[in-house]
Amino acid sequence: MKLFAPLVRKKIGARDLAMRGRGVYTMSMKLKIVVEADEDGVLVARCPSLKGCWSQGKTKAEAVENIKEAILLYLDAGEKSFKPTAKQKVLSVTL
Repeated sequence: MKLFAPLVRKKIGARDLAMRGRGVYTMSMKLKIVVEADEDGVLVARCPSLKGCWSQGKTKAEAVENIKEAILLYLDAGEKSFKPTAKQKVLSVTL
């Protein structure tokens, strides 16, 4: 069984509220995910656009919620690990 579902990050949460006054907003994007049953019947979810971004769940709803969390953590980790040098200018783009 393969399913595709969109992910849209909503503008909610303490971090988003704190950044709103500074002119920084969260980005909304749609990513495709694949949900399929493994040999044990567990539903495995992955985001093909993000290498190594996998999760699982007992139900489709649980698998989708878990992969959403995994995607947010994946994207947040990349953001935190980047340290710009004095010569670099950091810009934002909306997809």
